[in-house]
Amino acid sequence: MSLPEPVLVLVEQGKLSTGHVRALIGRDDAVQIAEIAVQEGLSVREVELLTRKASRPEPAPAATRRYNHSAENADIVAVQQHLEEFLGLAVKIKPEGDPRKGTITIRYTTLDQLDLLCQRLTGGEF
Repeated sequence: MSLPEPVLVLVEQGKLSTGHVRALIGRDDAVQIAEIAVQEGLSVREVELLTRKASRPEPAPAATRRYNHSAENADIVAVQQHLEEFLGLAVKIKPEGDPRKGTITIRYTTLDQLDLLCQRLTGGEF
């Protein structure tokens, strides 16, 4: 395949699907996009959107406030890790375009974990 070795390794490890990498073929930034996709748990469609955005020239800065995504991403990662430690479950925080909005996903694999999650969120018996 015409993909960089780090991307092929991610496919072999099951972290990326063939659908993900189809959008990366022939791109100079394939490794960077693949790493973002794995780190943020992006779907195939989200990777396709990301590659399309990366292909467009950057628009001129608007007069409106710009968010510092790297600093906010670090904050989001810190909060995500804190929640994972507190809950003992896998947590994924996915910000929307506006970093003040987003979705939190908490993954459980047993009903006992779900029960524990409900207890921790409500502060008592569930």
